[in-house]
Amino acid sequence: MKKIKKMLWLLLIFVIVVPVFAQSANPIDNIKSSFAGLYYVQVTNGAGVGGYYEKYFARSHRIGLESTFIVGRGENEYPVYNYYYNQYMERSDKTRLNFLNVNVRYKKVLFVDKIANNFRPFLSVSAGPVIAFDPPNVPEISKRFKNIKTRYSFNATIGTGLDFLYSGDTGLSFFVGYNLLRFSSKLDPDPEDYKEYDGIDEYQYDYGKKEFSSAIVRISITRRL
Repeated sequence: MKKIKKMLWLLLIFVIVVPVFAQSANPIDNIKSSFAGLYYVQVTNGAGVGGYYEKYFARSHRIGLESTFIVGRGENEYPVYNYYYNQYMERSDKTRLNFLNVNVRYKKVLFVDKIANNFRPFLSVSAGPVIAFDPPNVPEISKRFKNIKTRYSFNATIGTGLDFLYSGDTGLSFFVGYNLLRFSSKLDPDPEDYKEYDGIDEYQYDYGKKEFSSAIVRISITRRL
């Protein structure tokens, strides 16, 4: 959550500073334009990277595809002090989830022809299938790869952001929103070897969950094609 707050501050600075520099002879509202880019994304449950392509299909309306790979992270990532053994222990049950989604994206570009500079706020919604890769929470890498499980679901994201072309056809895009993601069965269950510790103070384990909805912040490097 702290990382998301830091990125929101960066977004605020971006919104304030961008209008001063955003100038281009080729306006961002050119309906013949299409865009592609790479992005870094931060969510409550982890972080990842992705790419996208989008193009105008009508004035102030864009449609495209985006794909994101996220490495999951949980509250059980850090060593804990076990009073029973009087020592810190590295948790072998730490989260080892990965998510891959492919979404269809719709973007409503705001204030077309009403802002002179080459930046545009927008509203965006996207939705599509998600694959979760869920290996067993054990230390051995070979055992994790041999016993990895996959789960499938559907996600949807809604939010707002700002596109900015700062050097002709190159630019940045910031987005903040909320992602809805829930699975029908629990992911990331506890390993069998650690069930014996259940109930010991300061050594509680996350026994998996279905709900992975969270805030989302995305920073993109974009290129007009």
